[in-house]
Amino acid sequence: MELKNESLEVRLVVPDRPTVREILRYDSQVDFGYGRQMYERLWEAAKTIISEYKCPHVALDIDIESAATDQVAKVIHWVALAVFSYRQQLDELEKNS
Repeated sequence: MELKNESLEVRLVVPDRPTVREILRYDSQVDFGYGRQMYERLWEAAKTIISEYKCPHVALDIDIESAATDQVAKVIHWVALAVFSYRQQLDELEKNS
């Protein structure tokens, strides 16, 4: 499944049908990222399930400690929430099946 934000120039791909391992890895990062703020946890979790990623402003391996632009924060927010929404939709699809 492709997720895009043209204004931020972000394109990423997540699995249409993730494996149990992929879901558990993602959920573990979200739920047990002790010592990190919500968006940090969601960003780290998103990176575990993204199979393709393209953004000229933010690499997946960016050091968020040294990044200093508002554009970086906006991309991280969008990716974190887009993948979180995707994950929530997986649960909804299963409930409605």
